[in-house]
Amino acid sequence: MGDKISFAESSYQVAEGADALLILTDWEEFSSLDLKHLQKLLRYPIVLDGRNLYTAEEMEQNGLLYVSVGRKPSALKQFAKV
Repeated sequence: MGDKISFAESSYQVAEGADALLILTDWEEFSSLDLKHLQKLLRYPIVLDGRNLYTAEEMEQNGLLYVSVGRKPSALKQFAKV
């Protein structure tokens, strides 16, 4: 794939400036994120969780819009107009 793939040193480096974070693994590095720090790094505070590692409540408490597989998305007031 050549230069079409880039690698990061950490999960936080991946999130920095990203429009959203999509979690597709249950690795401990992703299941124990500092959510307040993550919220500050993302361009838009959106997390799509394909492994259901978190609860909507804990994501919402940290200012993140959270969508997980098979569960109701969080309903942050700031995103109500989206």
